[in-house]
Amino acid sequence: MACQGHLEAYGEQRWEGRIEFCFFDTDQNELVFLKNGDRLTIYAEDNSVLWSGEIQFVR
Repeated sequence: MACQGHLEAYGEQRWEGRIEFCFFDTDQNELVFLKNGDRLTIYAEDNSVLWSGEIQFVR
């Protein structure tokens, strides 16, 4: 699935609670929460790939 948007750190209680990492899909106007095993590619303004890989969160 290809989406356009931006990455965010989301916390319901800010720094006191758990922080989730998500992608804000500007086409659908919704948050997509990232999880281990998701694949992500980040593009520069010129469409070159800045980073591509599998999400692996570390505690």
